[in-house]
This record gives sequence, C-alpha cells and structure tokens, in this order.
Amino acid sequence: MNSPFKQKFNDKSPLAQKKAIERFVYNPKSDELTETQRDSLHGVAVKNNKGFYSPEFDVSVDVEDGVLTNMRNPKHPDFKSQIYSEKESPLDQRQLGNRGAYEDAKPGDLIDETVNDESIYKSTNSGKVGPFPNTYNVQDISEIQEDEDGQFMVSLGDDEAIQSGPNSNISIDGRETVRDTLRPAVGRKFYNPKK
Repeated sequence: MNSPFKQKFNDKSPLAQKKAIERFVYNPKSDELTETQRDSLHGVAVKNNKGFYSPEFDVSVDVEDGVLTNMRNPKHPDFKSQIYSEKESPLDQRQLGNRGAYEDAKPGDLIDETVNDESIYKSTNSGKVGPFPNTYNVQDISEIQEDEDGQFMVSLGDDEAIQSGPNSNISIDGRETVRDTLRPAVGRKFYNPKK
C-alpha cells in the first residue's frame, strides 16, 4: 500500500506525467474528406502494403482501416517517433527521391506509371490533382518538358501521342477542352525510379 507521500511523489514523477498525456487524440480533419478521397488514400496504402501520413489532408492512413479518425498527440513525449511520419508518405517519397531509389527525370522522359498514380500535381485547370484516380493516365500526358519555371507535362488530345501540338485547345473523347499543364506539387522536377 502506498503512503500519501509516495502517492504524491508518484503523481509528479516524469513517468506518471508521461502516461497522463494521451498518446492519441481525435483528428477532425478525417471528417472533412469525401468518400472518394478516403477510398483513394486507402488504395495507396493497400497498393504499397504500408500505412502512411498524408500531409496534404493531415490524416494517417492504415492498410486495413483506411483513413484513421485519431492522430498521434503532438504533446505526447513520444510524438517524434510516430509511426506515420511525413517522411514515410509514398507521395513524398516519389516526389523527393525516396532515399536514392529515384532519380531526376530529364526532359523527353515519360513519367513512370507508378509514380504518376501516387503523385500530386499542380494543374493549371484544376489546382491540385492526384493521386490516381484523381489524375490523368500516363497515356494521356506528354513527355516531360522544361521551361524557366521547371519541369512540366501537358494533357494530350485524342490525336496526340507523347508529344503535344502547339494548340491550347484539344479534343478529348470528342469534346473540346483547354490543354492542362501539370507541374510537381513539390519542387521543380519530376522523379522516376532508378534504372
């Protein structure tokens, strides 16, 4: 049995204080996602067979459970060792080089299909697009090009393959539309897997 002195001391010990701070707290950002966004994020986790943190939506995603309603508490002492850190996000890995597994893409290269399906792009027509299915298929975008603002790709019309023509209006599935320009959401370059 603990004496009042021991009890008072134990309540103020660093270990007791550490336990008093909850490790997980409710994340209201999870309620803001649409069903399509939830399914898309869950699809990325399943495809990679690994949970990850999405900095764009500020949520963690699990392979089995999908988007999690709880998040690690930043006030908890173990917060820095969180499982779903931003550096583990497959989206960031593709865009930032993934610890040497990826290399800079060069003008004239085609974007890798896996990278394309998991990346987020800045779009002139839609703001941000991606990951798949909220982006273009690889056969619908041009080779990588470069200008003073960095690398970019453009949407292709029905009569184009790999290289785009000079027109700003194109036909997609028989409908007239404005050509879209895609740039990396992070940085100025695209990345492809090392060969």
